[in-house]
Amino acid sequence: MVYPCLADDIEWITPKRTLIGIDAVEQDLTWGTPPDHVDVEFQISDWADIGDGRLVVDVHQVYRLKETGELAYERNRRIHVTIRDDKVGRYEMEAIG
Repeated sequence: MVYPCLADDIEWITPKRTLIGIDAVEQDLTWGTPPDHVDVEFQISDWADIGDGRLVVDVHQVYRLKETGELAYERNRRIHVTIRDDKVGRYEMEAIG
């Protein structure tokens, strides 16, 4: 479970929505799960330390139809996290490519 790694005042930022605080993340993050009819594969680059507690990683997401394994769609994301007091204080996902 990821929640113990998050600061109480976490900022969780995505292209469509921003959540502030651990309670909002716990209650509202379920909207980010993929549809039931697809499986998701992740290809993840190495994390890069960009200083001041900030890290960045690129993620390629591949969505396949569960019934056939056929490609549904793909997308690329860049994830930035900021660590403070040994917890994630900010998570930001952006669309790239």
